[in-house]
Amino acid sequence: TADYQDLIYLHDEDSLYVAQFAPATVAWRCQGERVVVTQRTRFPEEEATELTVAVARPQEFGLAVRVPSWLAKTLTASVNDKPVAVKLGTDNWARIHRKWSNGDRLRIELPMAFHLSRIDPKIDPKNEYPAAIMRGPVVLAVRSADGNPSRQIEYGRLNETLKPVPGQPLNYRTGKDEALLVRPFYQFAAGEPYFMYL
Repeated sequence: TADYQDLIYLHDEDSLYVAQFAPATVAWRCQGERVVVTQRTRFPEEEATELTVAVARPQEFGLAVRVPSWLAKTLTASVNDKPVAVKLGTDNWARIHRKWSNGDRLRIELPMAFHLSRIDPKIDPKNEYPAAIMRGPVVLAVRSADGNPSRQIEYGRLNETLKPVPGQPLNYRTGKDEALLVRPFYQFAAGEPYFMYL
């Protein structure tokens, strides 16, 4: 965890790599010129991140963004609100190489969907459970006033049955039981009961 700040950005001779989606600024030298890139995001509560470039004069270089395995569909990008082509490599990096001007904004869309994560997929391939509900990379847990909520959740239809709670990102209800709340594990307070692997 102490190394996270050093793993947000990486670079080679002519490209900056965005490895983590987190608010952070980096300054580096590309071909002798100073380049500052600032990332603004509310990820994972927003399915996107935005990078703003600061340069003294137009500079050509690449911005590469990590392509996560949990994406629900293909990553897309826009520069200054106009769609741009992204080169998707077999090495799981999406690259945009161009001449960047001061103030250019690169927005990356990171579509997420529900899926299940098993404790150990090797235990028994025929048995999917116990499993945790995920939204993209986020582990969700369930608050239930009436004990184990497993029978109240339709695992094969999570996208249809989990309804967003207005104004509360990544919080969902099933519609069957108002006391049952599905939300990120990190939102639970110390000592607050929850169910994760169902």
